[in-house]
Amino acid sequence: MAFLPSVWPRVSYSSSYGGYTLLTCWDSSSSRTIILRKSNPHGTVIARVWGVLESILSKPKWLVGGKVTIADLSFIPWNKIVISGALQGEDVNISQFLAVAVWRQRLLALDAVKKAYAERTRALQG
Repeated sequence: MAFLPSVWPRVSYSSSYGGYTLLTCWDSSSSRTIILRKSNPHGTVIARVWGVLESILSKPKWLVGGKVTIADLSFIPWNKIVISGALQGEDVNISQFLAVAVWRQRLLALDAVKKAYAERTRALQG
């Protein structure tokens, strides 16, 4: 995780949600304990972002134009980071946001996304 500070300036402007996600993961890994409670400002922001997404995704399947776009795809890595590490067993949980959870599963079921993550896994293994 030592690489995070050098990455921070390049990614912090790309998405405020991403920035908070990265900061949350950095905070949790630096303390060796994953802490993301409702009193934690990063957890509050992530919950707020998911709340906004919940209201947007309550009717359409995708964020923009009725089809999957980069707006949808850009959330995949951030949600993977948050769900796989920073939010496990904590007060803020994606299952509290049903439309977001369904949208996330729909994104992960896309052939292109499956292929990209399979290639990523192969690259990381060897």
